[in-house]
Amino acid sequence: MLPLLQILKDKGGAARPKDLYDEIADQFNLSDEDRNGTVNVGQRKVNAFERRVRWTRQTAVLRGLISKDEPSVWRLTETANAKLGNIVRGLILTFAISENGAFLWANAEDAVGMIEKGSIQCIISSPPYPLLCPRLTATFRRLSMSIG
Repeated sequence: MLPLLQILKDKGGAARPKDLYDEIADQFNLSDEDRNGTVNVGQRKVNAFERRVRWTRQTAVLRGLISKDEPSVWRLTETANAKLGNIVRGLILTFAISENGAFLWANAEDAVGMIEKGSIQCIISSPPYPLLCPRLTATFRRLSMSIG
C-alpha cells in the first residue's frame, strides 16, 4: 500500500488509475509477463497486476487514506496527507503482503498487537532504536550472544 500512497502524494495527491499502474510497475521493475498477466474472474479475464492494485486501493479506502468519491481519479484524503510523512502512534500501514508474510510500517508496539501469536519468525526494526534505549541495547546483546 505504501508505494501506491507515496506515488499518489508525489503526483500532488490525485491521479488516474492507469498512470498509477504504470508507475507502480516501473518502481518494482515488473517484467512484461508480470505486468500483463491475466486471471479469470467469472467469465472474463482481467489484468492480475491491475486487479491487485485496485484491491490495495480498496483497502486504503477502507482505512480512510484514499477517497472513495471518484473511482476514475484516486485522491489522498486529508488523513493520508497528514500521516504519510511520519508514522504516528496507532497507524499501521501494510507495505506488502505475500504468502510468506507481510511488511508493516508502524510503531512496533502497535503492530505487535495486530499480529497473530506464534506467527512471527523475524522482526526488523529501526537500527538506531536500541542505541537510544540502554535497556534494550543490553537485551539485544544478550539475545545476539544466545543466538550466535
